[in-house]
Amino acid sequence: MGITAQYDEALARDYAHASALAYCNAGRVMQGGCRDATKMTEQIGIKPIHSMDNGSGFNPISYTIMLRESKKEIIVGFSGTILTQQLVNEILDAIPVRYRLHLGEGVYVFDYFYTHYLKGFRVDFILKVI
Repeated sequence: MGITAQYDEALARDYAHASALAYCNAGRVMQGGCRDATKMTEQIGIKPIHSMDNGSGFNPISYTIMLRESKKEIIVGFSGTILTQQLVNEILDAIPVRYRLHLGEGVYVFDYFYTHYLKGFRVDFILKVI
């Protein structure tokens, strides 16, 4: 028995609107001040419950944790690469490292994202959602 997935345009659009919040200033996200992204997520029942950035002007990363209670969803939007220097840093740190948090052989992730996950997001996510 294999795993199958079916593309859903409406769901993809919902997640695109939610992801846009990760590019907005963390304070503005929680105050509803991200204009179209705030308006669109509210219309589809997605509510931000926490937003945070790493406070780095040199290599900024931010994320927003959202809930859509009607579908029992927890949605996390991460900012992507914004600055050229950030892209360079990501490439330089794109070293595969073994993923050690869960059992599984041969699972590797990029060090750049894994480090940020371990240093901040993981604990922050657990504290805000649980």
